[in-house]
Amino acid sequence: MVYLDSTVLIAFLYEERDQPERFGETNRLMEFVRQQKVEAAISFYALPELYAFVKAHQAESDVSSTLRLGLLELFLIPLIIFPFLPRERFNDLKKQFVIVDPDDARHVASALSQNCSAIITFDHHFQQVRELIPVFTPDEYLATLENESEGE
Repeated sequence: MVYLDSTVLIAFLYEERDQPERFGETNRLMEFVRQQKVEAAISFYALPELYAFVKAHQAESDVSSTLRLGLLELFLIPLIIFPFLPRERFNDLKKQFVIVDPDDARHVASALSQNCSAIITFDHHFQQVRELIPVFTPDEYLATLENESEGE
């Protein structure tokens, strides 16, 4: 199971026009998830980040409806959804790594707590934990799947 960081969710839900390359990568990955060729997870930690993105890019009157429509689209995909970690568990996991962005720390801890095999992201901060858990962009991850299938 792979963990999808909020940058991937934002690209998939909201950046088709402004970031078509990122959207294309995430759309290809999500198709693998839809077909259940990839087991993917997200966490509640992504929700405030999705909200912040929408709030920064939409008129105030459109924030709620834009976010709601994005969540509807997201939850049609068979993703596993992790809850917030209990504070003690988060603090124990956080002792295993250092990452600059505290929001990213929550995603790393969530992925580690559920034994995810990789984090899929566009955020370069996650490179700080790549020795602990593999980190890929969507296309990089899909390339690993292609390499695995060629080796069979």
